[in-house]
Amino acid sequence: MDKRERAVVATVGRWGFWIAIGVALLLISGFVELSHELFEPPQGTGRILGFDRAILLFVLRVRRAWLSGLAMDMTALGSPLVIGLFTVVLGAMLLLKGDRRGAAALAIASLSSALLTEALKRLLERPRPQIIPRLVEVWSLSYPSGHSLASSAFYLTAALVLARHLTTSMQRASAFVFAASVTVLVGASRVYLGVHYPSDVIAGILVGGAEAAVLGALLHRFDRRPGALPTRLPSAP
Repeated sequence: MDKRERAVVATVGRWGFWIAIGVALLLISGFVELSHELFEPPQGTGRILGFDRAILLFVLRVRRAWLSGLAMDMTALGSPLVIGLFTVVLGAMLLLKGDRRGAAALAIASLSSALLTEALKRLLERPRPQIIPRLVEVWSLSYPSGHSLASSAFYLTAALVLARHLTTSMQRASAFVFAASVTVLVGASRVYLGVHYPSDVIAGILVGGAEAAVLGALLHRFDRRPGALPTRLPSAP
């Protein structure tokens, strides 16, 4: 680790909690602003609906059989069943490593994302899009995208948890890039399948990202308490 990298790590160590809280507040403010634009006309609602419509019509033009198969597979990564299975498996592995805080963070991310999705859908009551044919049938409400919210909350939290066990900046960056990529691809698959507006997906990612940031802040605070057990795996000799 060079001098510059050590300085970055030291800064994150000192200010990590407040940085994460700041990110969470920024993401939540983005969600509130987007929701205001959509559900409090006439402040910009036409712009967002026009954006949603244009993207969905573009999707209709680029649909191909092989892309539809990929979208079906990718969207499953944000389903409650897959998220639940990953939570159990990864949580069990963390418990075996003695990382109870990390396992708890994953469980909270998984459960609270489901509760948040249900609460926000009932509160905002946006119907599913009817602009293009749906490739899968769904009956629940549309805003925010539950798959996107759950993916953002769970995979980003998992990256934060695992980063505490990794020894190099490259490894930690790779974990975050992978988590962000999965989140974006799951969201894109929901739009491709015609079951969500793009703004539904953006809203879900914003809320899930804020949830992951809050959990990351709490992990940072608990990990730095006096007497807290180290969670990072020892470097190979």
